[in-house]
Amino acid sequence: MLKLSTHHLEETLLHFSSENFQKAIDALAISKKIYIYSPGPSEGLGNLIDFRLSRFGLSIHFMPKSGHEIFESLIHLTDQDVVLIFGFVKLHPETKVILKYSQEVGATSIVMTDDF
Repeated sequence: MLKLSTHHLEETLLHFSSENFQKAIDALAISKKIYIYSPGPSEGLGNLIDFRLSRFGLSIHFMPKSGHEIFESLIHLTDQDVVLIFGFVKLHPETKVILKYSQEVGATSIVMTDDF
C-alpha cells in the first residue's frame, strides 16, 4: 500500500505545474465566494478543503450534486467568485454545465482531476 501511494505521488509530480498551482491559490485568496462541486466519491475531498479553507475565513458554498438545484447555486455566481470542482474518472454532465456558466459570468474555475 505504501509503494502504491508513493507511486501515485510520483505520478502526480510528473504532471504538477507550480505555476498553475500558484494561480489557483491566488484566485482562491482573492475570491468573494468559493463554490465547491464535489459529487460522488470526491465528496470527502470537498469536505476536507472546506475544513481547511474555512480556517482562513473564506466564504465557502457547496453546490448540490445534481438536478435543478445546481441552477439555484449558479444564479448567485459572479466574476469575483471561484468554482472549485473535483472530478475523477469522468466529468459529469453537470460539471460541463457549471464550467460553461462560470465562463459566461467570468468566474474562475479550478478543476481537480485525474484526467491528464
